[in-house]
Amino acid sequence: MIEPYKNRVIDESKPVYVYRCLNRKGYVFSVKQNNLVVAHTDSMVIKNCEFLVNKAGKKQAIKTGVRNVHAFIKGFIGDFRDIRAEFSGYLCYHPFKVDAFMIWVGNGHLGRPITKSEVCWIDKKNKCINVQEYDKN
Repeated sequence: MIEPYKNRVIDESKPVYVYRCLNRKGYVFSVKQNNLVVAHTDSMVIKNCEFLVNKAGKKQAIKTGVRNVHAFIKGFIGDFRDIRAEFSGYLCYHPFKVDAFMIWVGNGHLGRPITKSEVCWIDKKNKCINVQEYDKN
């Protein structure tokens, strides 16, 4: 459920930036638009996704050993009708281990880097982000 922050409203015609909220306990994400946090959520659908990592922010996190917000999912608010039955895998990002978002394929393997996806959705029940990639045809 998406909870508005400070009575701000999401403009669904503009992209949002979604990132893991480091200041709240649990599996919570912040939704940012026009450089302002507009909402918090523990489940949502994002379409036409780009997975972005700010290299300077990552470098600072590694240098200091302190987590900071430097990785985002950029995309448009979607709904569950945008999801097909299949998905490519689970999205993960480990700033102290890898340079990019990765598709986790299980069995302890991070899989491969991913930069774009047709749809991804945050699943609060399973505490994961599911990714559905573009068709490669």
